[in-house]
Amino acid sequence: MTIEKNGTVYIVNETPTGWTLTTSLGNVGVSFNITKADCPTFETLKEFVAESDAI
Repeated sequence: MTIEKNGTVYIVNETPTGWTLTTSLGNVGVSFNITKADCPTFETLKEFVAESDAI
């Protein structure tokens, strides 16, 4: 699964307790961990990413 925001594509991996978003910014790998308590579904995760200034 992927999510795109502002031209950056995040690869999404689901775990039993959350979501991991990974991408590369230049030569630097970046990952974000978001719990399912905050985003229980992929749709809510997409909304969270769209609204977040940190991601």
